[in-house]
Amino acid sequence: MWAAVVVRFLCRCHIKKVYGLDYSEGMLSVLQQRAQNLGLDNVQPIRKSWEENWDDVPECDICVSSRSSMVADLDKALDKLNAKARKAVYMTMIVEKDFIARDILQYIGRDSVGFPNYMYALNLLHQKGYYASVDFITAECSLIKPEKIDEHSFIQSVQWSIGELTEQEMAKLKDYYAKHPNITSARGDFKTWAFVSWKK
Repeated sequence: MWAAVVVRFLCRCHIKKVYGLDYSEGMLSVLQQRAQNLGLDNVQPIRKSWEENWDDVPECDICVSSRSSMVADLDKALDKLNAKARKAVYMTMIVEKDFIARDILQYIGRDSVGFPNYMYALNLLHQKGYYASVDFITAECSLIKPEKIDEHSFIQSVQWSIGELTEQEMAKLKDYYAKHPNITSARGDFKTWAFVSWKK
């Protein structure tokens, strides 16, 4: 759960206790700092990854998973959320198969790869007997003051999302970069997220 999401949520609601789970100590530190800055004393960070055992994670009325569903086993992740939520679960998930702009992937011939998106989660939930609702959120991806990205950083961001590139893919990616001299990101200008929710 992202620290920013937790803190925004707490500011708008009267909530007895919030548990913020993340595998990153850095993210949990941000959560603690923001809660402290706002005078909130009901936030408890828990260092925990999707892959770890969640037996010691407390049950809650609701579970929120924000942009954290790109995991090796989504079925098990959904089971963990369902086991800890008494009333409802809320998730934001990718709509596209990855974070890279579709035209870049098409250009290098990698349009068929990617992560399972929200449709996979809907099918898994349906098999478990849940009727999930879906809405869509479009968010701007660019920075406040976007700057031109250098070729090395551009290639790194693509590889981070889709893995190592073949020599042919690398050549095509460099060609794409050369044809778009003012590109600021490999992600595109906007990203659409699926807001998936279901009641227990």
